[in-house]
Amino acid sequence: MQRVPEKWLIEATNIKLAKEKPIGSGNFADVYRGTFARKNKQKLAAIKIVRKKRGEESVTISEDETSCLAEMNNEALIMSLLQNPNVTEFFGISVDQMVMIVMEYCPGGSLDVHLQTMKASISPCGCLLHCCSPSNVIAISERVQYMTEICSGMKYLERKQVVHRDLATRNVLISASGQLKIADFGLSLSPVVELTRASSRNVPVRWMAPESLKKKSEFTSKSDVWSFGVLCFEIFNYGVKPWADKPVKWIATEIRRCHTPKMSNRTPRKIRELVQSCWKANPAERPSFASLLGLLVYMQHIRFGQPPAHKFSLNKLKTVTRSNAPETEDTESILIDLDYVATKSVEKEKDKKQKSCMSQALMSQMHEPEDKGNEQISMRSVIDLVPVPIGYVFASCQRSILFFRVNGRKSIIPGKKMSCETVHDNDDEKEDHANTILVTKETVDEMDPTEREK
Repeated sequence: MQRVPEKWLIEATNIKLAKEKPIGSGNFADVYRGTFARKNKQKLAAIKIVRKKRGEESVTISEDETSCLAEMNNEALIMSLLQNPNVTEFFGISVDQMVMIVMEYCPGGSLDVHLQTMKASISPCGCLLHCCSPSNVIAISERVQYMTEICSGMKYLERKQVVHRDLATRNVLISASGQLKIADFGLSLSPVVELTRASSRNVPVRWMAPESLKKKSEFTSKSDVWSFGVLCFEIFNYGVKPWADKPVKWIATEIRRCHTPKMSNRTPRKIRELVQSCWKANPAERPSFASLLGLLVYMQHIRFGQPPAHKFSLNKLKTVTRSNAPETEDTESILIDLDYVATKSVEKEKDKKQKSCMSQALMSQMHEPEDKGNEQISMRSVIDLVPVPIGYVFASCQRSILFFRVNGRKSIIPGKKMSCETVHDNDDEKEDHANTILVTKETVDEMDPTEREK
């Protein structure tokens, strides 16, 4: 078993526990608030200790305890390799008296508790942006910010080849600055650690992917993506877990059949679509966390907006003051992620060449004499010319003019400068906007021939 590097070892005499109840509990360990000496200063920390059985004397260590200690070592080893604003910081481990993991203390507690207790301030209605009051609009964007920060941390883990295996709102903590931190790596997998018997049990079923419930269970970053979808369900369901009143066996059967919980219709449609993409039966069809992050950032800037720090409901938590989150993503990653949404499996270079050729061919057609024998151009060629999904054309470009041939005539589809509310999801209502035509295959097919020529 690989040990944590010596630089992370902390002497037990330098650790002090607060005389109070645990601030958190897991499968086999409790977490206490405490301090440890660092550079002649006492630093506040969270201390994770293996839970002792009642009435147990300090004699021989049982086989279960050995597995727990091995799992604690693996957790510390994984955490020692991670450093990200959205992952709990690892300070060190003590092994001389008892195994204690020393890590960042997050006074805001877990996200699920916050969602349940503060749901009135987060959003009394889950309605869409255009029909919400200003306070509720910010509240929805705050929850999208939760998803974005968690996804940013998971993207980092994905790049580090760490599979969390226990991603849920209960394992997301709130720091003093109001930033969300992924925590609890007790069940995590990584190339640097061995899978212990303890880490193969007690994986929560509600958050598991179908392939993880097979006899030969599979845990990958794509199974974490499935769990992220369930986490998003929790965020927009006020911290209530899916199928809360159903037995575990029934839930496992439903997941094996790829049946998923239904999100409320009050949840914005784009969020529901994102969650459904995480719940694809085939793991290969699920997006990566890099792709999800790009899409979330895109939706946040175009659709929902980013709430100011002082408007966050997190500020109502004691000892928590939300500060503006640091920029952790570069623009290149966002462009790659949008490319995933627009072209999916098409390689970037190949796609770029195709767009260039299509663009040249289309522009040359504009100067050719009209030929009534020409057939209607396929919508695929129009889509290929658009760098983002067709539903986002006007949102991305603000003002667009697309040329293509319909029934042998050159036609122009003008794009009026539109607000985010007009461009995006109006799930149940359709508004008639003058001089505005949203380019989709359906709108072209349904146009009267005389209208197509205008």
